[in-house]
Amino acid sequence: MTLFRKEVFALVDGERDYQDAKYPTDDKGVSATPEGFLLVIEALVLAGKTAYVVAPTPKEKEAVMDVIRKIAATAVRAMEQHGAPERWV
Repeated sequence: MTLFRKEVFALVDGERDYQDAKYPTDDKGVSATPEGFLLVIEALVLAGKTAYVVAPTPKEKEAVMDVIRKIAATAVRAMEQHGAPERWV
């Protein structure tokens, strides 16, 4: 299954809504440091690898893609809270 970028961003946006509801921010609108976000992403990468290795079935792709959606949304949340340099091509 392939998706258009607009569909992908809608999935990431839905995950971001879930994160905002589940993980509150402080009075400055921050939930983690940039380094903390990297640790969360690293833990999610490990979860995705584990899902693939532990149960390599037709469902593993779905489990891995679930984790990738979470990673994308976590990276977006980090940039929302801490900014990011613009990509210059």
